Amino acid sequence: MAEPVILSQQHAWVQHVLYEMRDVSVHVNRLIFRQNLRKLGWALGLALSSKLTYHPVSANTPLGQKICQRMVVQPVLAMVLRAGLPLAEGLLDIFPDADVSFTGAMRKEDGEDELNIELSYQAAPSIEKRPLILIDPMLATGSTIVEVASALMNQGRPSEIFVVSALASAAGIRFVSERLPQALLYLADVDPELNDKKYIVPGLGDAGDLCFGLKR
Repeated sequence: MAEPVILSQQHAWVQHVLYEMRDVSVHVNRLIFRQNLRKLGWALGLALSSKLTYHPVSANTPLGQKICQRMVVQPVLAMVLRAGLPLAEGLLDIFPDADVSFTGAMRKEDGEDELNIELSYQAAPSIEKRPLILIDPMLATGSTIVEVASALMNQGRPSEIFVVSALASAAGIRFVSERLPQALLYLADVDPELNDKKYIVPGLGDAGDLCFGLKR
């Protein structure tokens, strides 16, 4: 598997956005948090767009013709609800004609501190021979993305797989690399570890709660 693309190592602007998302003094403003997730989705989508397939076409301008590049196949954006919504909106700014898949996923802990992922809902278009972009703001253990990918690929085989996250753990990257070796990872930043509850440390908190409020 190729090395992940980590935008914070390339762009100081991304580091500023991540500061606002991490700092508890900014967490009081949900709008800022959602807007920053959307900004990162835009930046990550733009970064991975160079890996898609294009072909030359002639564009008729008011003054002549120009050979341009046009995307061959539109991707499928597969978001994990609920925190994936703002991040996916940023990707839709880059790929406005993409189809969108929605998956509801919930963590389930058993009595032995094992973490399982329960998929409660999925509405998806065909992914057959199309680029599949898996979107989850927090790539903690990596289990959710792998489960979502597995469920989607029971219905078809994509031409390529991308994983897009605002923040990943080193353990999550390793897990996804082992289970989805064909996937290319595009991340805004990476943190070193998980705590005993499998949250990214230092992380930024619960992205869903920060976007939309506490859940019961």
